[in-house]
Amino acid sequence: MEQELTLTELVSNAQKGEIGAFEEIYSLTNNRIYYFALKMVKNPDDAMDIIQDSYISAFSKLSTLNSSDAFLSWMYSIVANNCKKSFIKNKNISLFQDEDYSTIDNLSEDNDEFLPQTAVDNAETRSLIMNIVDNLPDAQRSCIILYYFSEMSVSEIAKIMECSEGTIKSRLNYGRKQIKQAVLDLEEKEGTKLYTFLPFGTIATLFRDIPEETFSSIHATDKIWETIVSNTPKLGTPTSVISNTVGSTGSGVVKAGIFSTIKAKVVTGILGVAVAVSGVTMLVNSAPALSFEEPAFEAGIRAAINRPTGDIYEKDLEKIWSLEVTDEGFKFIQGHDEHLTWLGEGQYKDIEKTYSLKDAIYLEDLEHFALNNVSVDTLEPLSASGVRSMIISNSNVDYWDSLGSLSDLNNLHIIYELEPPFNRLPSMTGLKKLKIFNMSPSWLDDNIVPMDISSISDAESLVILDIGGVIINDLGPLSQLKNLKALVIQRSTIFDVTPLAGLDKLMAVSIGSTQQIVGRETFRELPALRMLLVHDSPGMSLSEDEWAERQMEIEGVLVNYNHFERHYGKEFREIMNEIHDSIKFD
Repeated sequence: MEQELTLTELVSNAQKGEIGAFEEIYSLTNNRIYYFALKMVKNPDDAMDIIQDSYISAFSKLSTLNSSDAFLSWMYSIVANNCKKSFIKNKNISLFQDEDYSTIDNLSEDNDEFLPQTAVDNAETRSLIMNIVDNLPDAQRSCIILYYFSEMSVSEIAKIMECSEGTIKSRLNYGRKQIKQAVLDLEEKEGTKLYTFLPFGTIATLFRDIPEETFSSIHATDKIWETIVSNTPKLGTPTSVISNTVGSTGSGVVKAGIFSTIKAKVVTGILGVAVAVSGVTMLVNSAPALSFEEPAFEAGIRAAINRPTGDIYEKDLEKIWSLEVTDEGFKFIQGHDEHLTWLGEGQYKDIEKTYSLKDAIYLEDLEHFALNNVSVDTLEPLSASGVRSMIISNSNVDYWDSLGSLSDLNNLHIIYELEPPFNRLPSMTGLKKLKIFNMSPSWLDDNIVPMDISSISDAESLVILDIGGVIINDLGPLSQLKNLKALVIQRSTIFDVTPLAGLDKLMAVSIGSTQQIVGRETFRELPALRMLLVHDSPGMSLSEDEWAERQMEIEGVLVNYNHFERHYGKEFREIMNEIHDSIKFD
């Protein structure tokens, strides 16, 4: 009796060129893969398309898989990426944004979140809980499924979702709490107490009973397999694909060679342009017209491309490189003969307009983005655009931590009127390319407020940091900014500069503090320091001797430490220009 091969063995054989192994792999995994895709997108037709594309991609690139025993997790990641594309195609941006809940910094499998053992063991209860999972918001449901069903790590999920690990942890905790509450509600409804609790990691067992016929009895697995074969050169092209998928006409069946260049999902009517091939009408790819959700966004687009009416396609937006959102609407710029309006100028007004940026997913070549005197829900739709420069002026973002999803951002300037729109810096987990960050009030004001800057430590590539108008109790996060060359903290209150020790690239420091700072000898330990401007004395309340005590000199460094008769403005600007010119933007 021939012994059945394991999935690992089959993958290894397929990598060696054994054609029959591919079909065995498909047969062994298609039910689970389809179930995974269906749970993600909740649409059978979309799930069919996704698994078809995923198997074609996986089998075409199977030789790149380093470890045959990693096939299933690798396949899950391919399916997850295709699910993400499906969400974008269907304009469901909820996959990339959070609902109204607080970010949880630490995810633990053995903390205070537990699921009753009896809830896991009882089939009816388990089914009810799975319904809760199915009805979670897309973002949370996707994370729960990726984490517990496909057993991906937080970092792997964050990479697929193109957002910060903190965001993923928040979504997981939100989903877990929803499930736990559902169990508690069930207890109350049924009048029973589920006493035995296990760590919440046992939620993975909720997915263990995948119906054996989830895929095969409802959908034609053979047709999908034939389509996969048709689109994977190394597997050949069976003629049965044509008869099963397209059917025959008065002129007979289309030849396999013709069909092998067109995916089955195109032939089955998803796209809508028909051509005649050998007497048979077939459908070929035609890019769909864009559908906008925000009327003001569409109006701005039409003005930019000079198309008052008619359909708009993605190719029409290829040259749009700048977007400004103001209380007057959306302004788009094409070509490089215009520049962004400097939004820090002019009279401020109360924020009256709220817009959605969901349609920004169409702007794949956006370089600059600006908000002025408006409110938006989230910045995450911009994450796919590659935006590199951003100005936020007297504006509000409902979900500020979405800033951390803009992984291509190089330059960020936040200007606020009276108080910052937040009392902590937004998440910067994904801002690995950020080189310049400037956050300051629009005019001099004594109304400084406390600011938690802990997230700045994640912006590890930062070269210039300029913050004003806040109270910073702890400069510790700055110790992680090993590439920092210029530090400007003005109209603020700081207490201890000791954390700056170890910033060996720091060339220019300008500090204006309402509080006398300690640890100032740290400045002598900065090997690259060339300019030091510090004012940390409470004005006329000091005697002449006390003024002298608050001054210092450092050999080889231009220093104005409470020396009001010294003016190094020109020299400071020259050093700042030199630092700026040295920055290599990604």
